[in-house]
Amino acid sequence: MPKALDIGISALELLGVDLNHAPDASAIHLPKLSAIESLPVMQDFHQIAVMRVLMAIFAPAYTTRPELLLSIVLTMIDLSLQQGHTSLTAFAYVFYGLLLCGFEKDLDKGYYSGLLALKVLDRFSARELECRVNNLFNVFIKPWKEPLINSLEPLEKAREVGFETGDIEYASYATAHRCTYLFISGENLTEVQKQQIIAMEILQRVNQAHSFGHARIWQQLVSNLLQDFAKPKQL
Repeated sequence: MPKALDIGISALELLGVDLNHAPDASAIHLPKLSAIESLPVMQDFHQIAVMRVLMAIFAPAYTTRPELLLSIVLTMIDLSLQQGHTSLTAFAYVFYGLLLCGFEKDLDKGYYSGLLALKVLDRFSARELECRVNNLFNVFIKPWKEPLINSLEPLEKAREVGFETGDIEYASYATAHRCTYLFISGENLTEVQKQQIIAMEILQRVNQAHSFGHARIWQQLVSNLLQDFAKPKQL
């Protein structure tokens, strides 16, 4: 992961982008939702390449240098506002919303940024990003402003789209998070357990250890509450 990030940063430097000089958040003025359809589309192949590299280094930055995430997001958004929007802008907006809600506690602006992401997703019919964006929005942004139950159906759809398009990682996240939110939202425990069993079979089949481990903890909690577990303290 560190090597992948170093390679990505080097590629950005070759393309003329230095994350140390990312725009300040105060310089970013999010567009109106109603304006998304009429905003320019990014045409410059050089800038599109920059957006793709920025998108590619999200995962290694998240794992090894999370302090870079805001710089990456702000660079992508600034580039989109200056050079035109692309489907990848949807990911930038949704992750910016996640950071605003989770770290800055600016729930209104974070939620709005998430709505911008969905709007961009629709404009570009970006099915390849649909699972990823909808998962992040419905897990980390929407519950701050809407009842948790409102995230269940979108997460189910995100799961289906993710497996259909090959986004196995985020489809697995959606699968695990949906089961967690079923429990937290007050669904009948027997139904939650039934859905968890299905989810665990799926996650085990696609070999997603992280999501499987996350779901396994919540499955044991539900089993313990139903008194349906021989060893309640052992996964």
